[in-house]
Amino acid sequence: MESNPGLLFACGRASSLAAGAKRRYRFFSSNLYGTDGSTSCRSLRDTGRLLSPNTRAFQGSVLRKLLQAAHIAYCLFALGVASASSQSSASKQPAMELPRANACQSAYDSFYETEPGVFAYWALCEKQSDDLGFDYLGAWPLAHGFTHGLGIQGGVAGPVPDGEHAAQTLDSQAKLEQQGIFLNKHAGTLALWLNADAGGYPLMAESMTAIDGKSSVAVEVLQKTDSKELCVRGSFRTRLGESFHVEHCDLRSDSWHRIVMTWNEGELSLYVDGTLRSKVSYKELLDDAIFYYQLFPGCCETGKQMSIAKALIANRAWSAAEVGDDFKPKLSSPPAGGVLVLPLRLGVIHRDVLGYVDANQDLSPAPLAALLTGLKLAGVTALRYTGGGFPDADNWRGGKADCTAVDGQTTPSRTGTTSNTLQHMMEAVAKPLGLDVDMTVNYGSNPPSCDDGGSAQRNGADLVSFANQERKYGINRWEIGNEQYSYDGPNIDLHPNPYFKSHGHELSTYTTYEPQFYEAIKAVDPTVRIAVPSAGPNPGYDPLVHYQVPLLKQAKFDALILHSYPIVDPITDGSTLYQERVDAGTQVRGTLLSFQTQLLNAGKPSGAIWVTEWNGEESGNQWSKQSMGAVMPLFTAIQIAEFMQAGVEFATWQAQGETAVCSTYNYDAKGESAYNWWSGCGNTALVYTGSTANVGEVQVGLKPGDLMPAARGFQILSQSGFVKDGEHMLRVQTDAAGAPWLAAYAATHNGSYAVLLINRDADHEHAVPVRLAERRAGDAVEVWSYGKRQYDRSRSGDWQAGPVMTRMPSWHDGTEVVLPPLSVNVIIFR
Repeated sequence: MESNPGLLFACGRASSLAAGAKRRYRFFSSNLYGTDGSTSCRSLRDTGRLLSPNTRAFQGSVLRKLLQAAHIAYCLFALGVASASSQSSASKQPAMELPRANACQSAYDSFYETEPGVFAYWALCEKQSDDLGFDYLGAWPLAHGFTHGLGIQGGVAGPVPDGEHAAQTLDSQAKLEQQGIFLNKHAGTLALWLNADAGGYPLMAESMTAIDGKSSVAVEVLQKTDSKELCVRGSFRTRLGESFHVEHCDLRSDSWHRIVMTWNEGELSLYVDGTLRSKVSYKELLDDAIFYYQLFPGCCETGKQMSIAKALIANRAWSAAEVGDDFKPKLSSPPAGGVLVLPLRLGVIHRDVLGYVDANQDLSPAPLAALLTGLKLAGVTALRYTGGGFPDADNWRGGKADCTAVDGQTTPSRTGTTSNTLQHMMEAVAKPLGLDVDMTVNYGSNPPSCDDGGSAQRNGADLVSFANQERKYGINRWEIGNEQYSYDGPNIDLHPNPYFKSHGHELSTYTTYEPQFYEAIKAVDPTVRIAVPSAGPNPGYDPLVHYQVPLLKQAKFDALILHSYPIVDPITDGSTLYQERVDAGTQVRGTLLSFQTQLLNAGKPSGAIWVTEWNGEESGNQWSKQSMGAVMPLFTAIQIAEFMQAGVEFATWQAQGETAVCSTYNYDAKGESAYNWWSGCGNTALVYTGSTANVGEVQVGLKPGDLMPAARGFQILSQSGFVKDGEHMLRVQTDAAGAPWLAAYAATHNGSYAVLLINRDADHEHAVPVRLAERRAGDAVEVWSYGKRQYDRSRSGDWQAGPVMTRMPSWHDGTEVVLPPLSVNVIIFR
């Protein structure tokens, strides 16, 4: 999907928004699972086809959203407070205390969910059965699936001395389950606290089972028929169906034990209470497939009790030392109402997360000058170039016509009035600003004839030869097509029997033709890197099975593309902020963790992720009042920080294009309660490049070259130096109970530390103590801040207020920083 500020809605042009690109539903099981596995998989497949995802389509030039046939509600964390506004004033709304996702979580949970490679975690600490667990991948409360008898109850005594509870079933038919998770077939870890009894056959405690495959990994309990010993068993079933087991007995049924099972390139290990108890060699790997997880047995009326707490899955095999740390964690606590920066290193920071997507930006002299001024001020470092926002339609050689989704039909070139050609963009924008460029290759069509799919030679190799050998542009990143997983929409694929035309029910032909592009391009320039579009952040069954799994197995690629549009719930109540509707730490973080797992499974580096489209539009569709509001810098800073935590190599904001104004077109009227001094118009552009006719512009005082709200998040991360190539993001702990309005991130910085603090309180400043776990003193502290105070100058039409910087003297044992309302703040410790 390309949700595109460069769209000329008034001119009746087709949209680049691809219908079906974002799969917002998740499947929750209900009376579907049998006890033999095959019934489970069949039910999942059939039900997955019954649920119709959100799609988007156009009638003429007007965007209309199709019906969402199965909107399964999931929990989007809301962790702050906000206020609303009217057209003429940003009036305050009563503060509202928003629920935390796992309000019962303790420092133990903060430790467990950040252990090496963890991508799914269930605290199971809630007293009420409605919210027994949260899947880290999707950030929704777990459905209770197929339950009988007493079901699953919360509130039983937990395993660790944190005052929390665990979940229990007294009837082994109960279980929690969900589909759509990937495993790393090479290495991984299952871990849980377990207190259980069993009969003479195994009862499942935690498992992952392949859909459309034979593989599974599981932790089970059973009782020996001869000795009556209670045992825990780890099971590993390969893609060929061969099973391997590790086992330890002499457990007590009324005691808690920490169980950890790891698999690692042919070695299966079982640890109990931090000690290695059993190890066996295995052959073959797991299936290349999607999996469903299960907690609790889900079968058999045994009357046996099972209690589980703090269960997790990791995409790497823990070492013996890491297992020991898991059993006896060393916990730390942040200062009251504040932040503790820990030495645990996360992703490597790449400067090119501060990029933007070109959507046919007018490059005539006056708009070009404004664009250069604004992009330089914002600190933009990278560019995704699509030649007008329609990469699978464009002719990189130029010409008067582009292809369409219909064989043989063309449309007038979108760049005819904008001077937006590859040569002009590279010479006038990319080279002067030193931007790292990602070029999207036309996979889908063969202009100018437009009667077949894209040619690997003409659209791939010849383009790379022209750009890098003839013109010496040095473009190192190349995408093969745009959102080729999106079917039934305006995206273009004129190859024979394209996936688009099968309504998602047949195997994609993308994996047939894409390797030809990879090989042709690498033959011309073996130094370049090539990425392929993934199935999106929350795909359903069909995109996973018919596109994503074949892609990971058969495509040739160096990196995986993510298009992230995480805001799916528009503001309607005036009490919450957009970035709290999505919660960057859950849905976005979970998607990135899933991508890391998929890359490891495919034998690629876990950071080989390019987020080549992302923004704050509702479902990637509409602009709202929020898009021009005070919270956009908060949203952009949080999202970029999440990208950096995952080690994302490249990210480009969608988009900078023809409609770079506060526009009434594509407007989401449901967001009128957002904090903004201007009503009835919106946009996600970074830079105002001048007044534009016939696009519904509302004059709000912007001058050419002014930054629009989203760009202020880029600016403060760039000017402060927080985004510094080669540094590492660090783990932080915050006092969530004492400062629920606070979001925090940290990084190494020139041998010291940088901390990013975001105050989501719209009405109050807050003093926040910051402590560094491994440094006690320094020469100075530099504080950068942009917030509501600067934004409020837009009320009088002045959009030029940028971040402010102050210096504080030498510090000892941390420092305390006062955060203004609705502000992004960067603290540099010298």
